[in-house]
Amino acid sequence: MQESWRYSVSKKAILLALLFVVLPKALLSQQERPLMEPTDREVALAGVLHEVRGYGPPGYGETKNVDVRIRYWALDLPETITLACEPDKPEWASIQCQAVRRIRLFLPLPPEGDRLGQVAKKFDGKRVVATGVLRRRATMAEITPIYMNVTNIALAKTSP
Repeated sequence: MQESWRYSVSKKAILLALLFVVLPKALLSQQERPLMEPTDREVALAGVLHEVRGYGPPGYGETKNVDVRIRYWALDLPETITLACEPDKPEWASIQCQAVRRIRLFLPLPPEGDRLGQVAKKFDGKRVVATGVLRRRATMAEITPIYMNVTNIALAKTSP
């Protein structure tokens, strides 16, 4: 009898340890992602600039033999970021409100965009600082869950 009591106590101790040590750490790791706010002002993010090839409409990669092939500018960040988000349905939170390390960059339309387009081509594959306003994706056309309307791109002066 006494041995089974010891076994159940040690089992309870393990469960309590998991509850008080592992669970809070898992919850904290989800909250450690930098929350970028406010979303109505310009921010500057440093990362590696890339011209990405992907798929556009109609299926954005779901029907690759039909989908239009597209190119877009993206910034790969050294850590994940997220924006405040209210999902349409609670079960969609992991899709609509996810944190990301890659954001799509929308350059201004020509003639203003021509200058930034040339700068982007020059800095492709390099570490840059992109300045602009962050937004959460409203349609699949924005490709990444978070995107930036860019106002400036400059070569980063220091390494991460």
